[in-house]
Amino acid sequence: MSKDKKNLFFVSLFVLLFMVGCHRYECCKISKGPQIDFPAPPKEKAPAILDQPIKSVEPGVNNTPLQPIEEPKTKVVEEEHIFPAEIKTEENRLALPLSLQSEPKGRLGSPHTLKASVVNQGKKSVEKYQLKITLPDGLSFEEQLEKMVRISDLSNLKPSETYSEDCKIVANREGRYTVKGEILHTGDIVSTSNIDLVFEPNAEISVVLDGPLQVNLESQFEYNITVVNKGQIALTGILVQHTLESGLIYITSTPEGSYQNEKSRISWKIGDLLPREQKVLKVKVTASKRGEVSCEARAKDEKNLAKNSMKIKTEVVSAIALQIQLFDTNDPVELGEKTIYVVEIANQKSKEVSNIQIANTIPLESSFVTAQVEGIPNVNYTVNGQKIQFDTIKELRPKEKVTLKITVKVEQVGDLLNTIEVRSDEFEKPIIKQEATKSFKK
Repeated sequence: MSKDKKNLFFVSLFVLLFMVGCHRYECCKISKGPQIDFPAPPKEKAPAILDQPIKSVEPGVNNTPLQPIEEPKTKVVEEEHIFPAEIKTEENRLALPLSLQSEPKGRLGSPHTLKASVVNQGKKSVEKYQLKITLPDGLSFEEQLEKMVRISDLSNLKPSETYSEDCKIVANREGRYTVKGEILHTGDIVSTSNIDLVFEPNAEISVVLDGPLQVNLESQFEYNITVVNKGQIALTGILVQHTLESGLIYITSTPEGSYQNEKSRISWKIGDLLPREQKVLKVKVTASKRGEVSCEARAKDEKNLAKNSMKIKTEVVSAIALQIQLFDTNDPVELGEKTIYVVEIANQKSKEVSNIQIANTIPLESSFVTAQVEGIPNVNYTVNGQKIQFDTIKELRPKEKVTLKITVKVEQVGDLLNTIEVRSDEFEKPIIKQEATKSFKK
């Protein structure tokens, strides 16, 4: 074999072997699936990647181009650090939401109500848990002014059940505060709730209405109205009103107020009041009918920060036409001796007083001796124990007088008290007088 033919033979053999090796490499790559491409060593060029497989020239081998097989995608599992001991089932999961409720504004020094509510939204009862309320500096609990934290130990909260608890807090300075609430279970915080509150200086006004409890028909009398600023801030543009009910007729007022006849109302604009400052108003009226009448005083400032009112009742009775005097003739009196209680009843009016009934009760430490009636003839009496009842006097004319003299004997040492009670058709209630007498023993 010539030298040229020999060289051509070896070149053809090398090409053939190279092509067979490349074909087998591609077959192994397809059958084994995707391979892991490791990064190329530094400063070395990555080997060239053949985009198309090399056709085999081996006899008897199918030279149809191989279809690329889609490589399966690698699933990436993120690490969640979940341990079996920490997995809680839905049934055992705690759900105890807490809510705090209160009026958003309060007054300095005045108790302010805070309501805490917790509901069990889980599926099992909560045997033990705690409610913790924490106050910021400047607030305190009314029942424990020195404490700013309150913890309540609670138990047995059933599913869907709500527990509510009220507490009263007090602010010692004005400002905005955040109150914090927490629900604790086995020492862990399971829910929280915060609420913002604003405390302002306390505004308070006091109204005191003073007047007689009983007056005579057609008599004149006064009501006194005292208005006091009991708050911590000045009150401006204060309006005071005094309303009279039917049966009372307005005469005058001091200082002079504005009177509205159709409303029977007197009004004053008394201006401003500093803390602890007060003003007194007077109203003079007369009673036009018998029975119970009432009146009311109100006060408020122009900014409606404070308001107050007071109402009182007055009983109007018929004018007292009788003058009644009661005295003793011997005081002090020795044990075993006698004294006389003298009762004088005079009609000082211009009209007759009818059906006068007189009853006298002598002291328990004495015994009845005798009684006399002067000024009116044919008036007798009956004695029942310590009580002496006189006959009814049908009529006592103007300027007419009747005198009773009741003699008693002192049986015991002590303070003696004699009581006279007078009634008539003109009086709704009896007139009662008493006289005290001292007794002694030598």
